[in-house]
Amino acid sequence: MKNWLLVPLVFILNFVLAVLAFSISVGIWQSLMYGDVSGIFFSSFLHCLYLILPIACIISIFAVYVFMMRHSEKRGLSFLALIISFALFFALIIPLVYSQGEKINQAFNSKEKVSIDDKHLETFIERPVFVQAAGSIVRPFVHDIYEQYKASYTSYLIFSGSIFLLIFSLWVFTTITEWKIVNFTLLPLLLILILYAYSYIRTDDFILSIEDVLPFAIPKFWIRPVLFCLAALLIYIYTMMLLLVRRAKKMPKKQKIKKQKINVPKVKKPKVPKIKMPKPVKPKKGEKIKEEFETFIPDNLGDFGEADIDA
Repeated sequence: MKNWLLVPLVFILNFVLAVLAFSISVGIWQSLMYGDVSGIFFSSFLHCLYLILPIACIISIFAVYVFMMRHSEKRGLSFLALIISFALFFALIIPLVYSQGEKINQAFNSKEKVSIDDKHLETFIERPVFVQAAGSIVRPFVHDIYEQYKASYTSYLIFSGSIFLLIFSLWVFTTITEWKIVNFTLLPLLLILILYAYSYIRTDDFILSIEDVLPFAIPKFWIRPVLFCLAALLIYIYTMMLLLVRRAKKMPKKQKIKKQKINVPKVKKPKVPKIKMPKPVKPKKGEKIKEEFETFIPDNLGDFGEADIDA
């Protein structure tokens, strides 16, 4: 089976497991805290279930990111499957559960809660410090999203959509280093950091400080969504640049083709043998004079006639 087809299954399973883990834990803790109240477990279970849905959705996204770290082939199809799965839960299932939130709250608040009178049991079920700290930063986040849904479905989509746009941008941290274990540990740390920052961003002091900085007036509702979108945009730009640089490094460099010089063996031209011509023998002066006399003055004049001599 192709790995990208498993992405919706990974998302749904982690969503259900996260919701059940949080809801059952809170239900057990509430039932131990108010032991004499009938039906407290079920009402606490439902009360936590509908509030914890955004956190469960974020955990499911991170679980898919970890799955994609192990199976990185066809990353585009995996992202498409993740977006479709998330959109189904974000736009349909979570609002559908939110629609029953008022009834769940009424059932939960109608229970008369009386704390147990057992110091040993109170000490045993007392929440650790880190759980109390996590609850203090998670509670405002989930309540604000639910309040936006109560205001209108459109405000829920705008407000929650800007937050999840920022959550989706955190994918870059799964590839920011070559050590997958480091990338894996960055995801929960970033989630805690975002929730902790949100606990300050939601305060009136922060909103007033932003309004003082802005040169123009803007409705308070839009301040936080715009900030979330700007933060997500910066991370997306960084992600694009990082991927382009890595792709450029992986591309084979164009090698310059050097013209190969063909070494032709040099053939030595055969040297033309120099033919030494015999030097002409110069006659001696005495011999030359003798020759001239032999040529023009014959020794014997008896052969010439008188006419020849006259001529």
